[in-house]
Amino acid sequence: MGERWLTIDEITQRLGVSGQTVRRWVKRFKLPRRLRPRRGTLDAVTVVPWSAIERLLHRRVDNDTRLVPFREAARELGVSERTIRYWLAKGAPHCRAGRGRFFFVVDELREWRKSALRRRRRGNREPA
Repeated sequence: MGERWLTIDEITQRLGVSGQTVRRWVKRFKLPRRLRPRRGTLDAVTVVPWSAIERLLHRRVDNDTRLVPFREAARELGVSERTIRYWLAKGAPHCRAGRGRFFFVVDELREWRKSALRRRRRGNREPA
């Protein structure tokens, strides 16, 4: 069985990102792509292998560090999604993929949480 190739529209529906975001990923990260003839027209559509998109979303940033989606970050840190949203409002490190889709490096988020707790404790001890 061959690899599954999806159109940009199909990818946008699966991920909840804009078509422009997917086109930017294809260009910026040099993802493999093909033109597939559109049925009944002389036009063609761009198709991208789904495995390339998955590798991009879970790519290794360093050696053992990877970008994870919102729910997975909450699960790995043992907190609720609401807590992650609160942290985003407070300036937690993240990568944005459009349409409210966020991706995180879990180790960076863990470090940010530790430093935020230290700042809060320090702030409580200092005289007003």
